[in-house]
Amino acid sequence: MVVSTGDRSDEELMAEVKHGLFVNNITYVRFQDYAKGDFSAVIRDGVFLIQDGEIKRAVKGLRLSDNVLNILSSVRALSKEARQVTHWWMEWGSPAVVTPLVLAEKIGFTVPTK
Repeated sequence: MVVSTGDRSDEELMAEVKHGLFVNNITYVRFQDYAKGDFSAVIRDGVFLIQDGEIKRAVKGLRLSDNVLNILSSVRALSKEARQVTHWWMEWGSPAVVTPLVLAEKIGFTVPTK
């Protein structure tokens, strides 16, 4: 999938968020239903509470749990610049991911069970 860049700076995207979360990246994506697009993923390298356009604090203990079609349909804006997402496993020949920042709404999160 190719996602083109948008027309907003990172700061402009952040300023649009009145109350939400900034998810730095996800990993260990597991599909519960490939046909419908239901999945969950571990949030890596931080998730942060945003209030009135400013990062307030780190949030712990969440998983991203949603549907691919829901997320794609809830995208409000994209950043002007795309960046390569890096992970420790990339040294093993995994494909690179290059993506703009994405501002989306009504994304599902759950708390992992123990």
